[in-house]
Amino acid sequence: MTRALALISGLPTAGAEKVTVGFLRRLHGTEHRVSICTVTSRHDGPLAKEIEASGVVRHDLGACRLADPLALVRLLRLLRYEQ
Repeated sequence: MTRALALISGLPTAGAEKVTVGFLRRLHGTEHRVSICTVTSRHDGPLAKEIEASGVVRHDLGACRLADPLALVRLLRLLRYEQ
């Protein structure tokens, strides 16, 4: 079983986010274990509900800004945990 963690800034309804969510939804339920990690949930759109409904695990780093040192620490912990 392979594992994939997609890291993306957030889940607004935009091009890169739509592609990422579509890709993860297709992989979910196969022999792959997939999850998504967002840097912040402040700008969530309908894609956030789509991810939740699909059963793909979502982690959120709760960053105040993109260059948030605490979010980096949370990401490192997540990567250690997900191994």
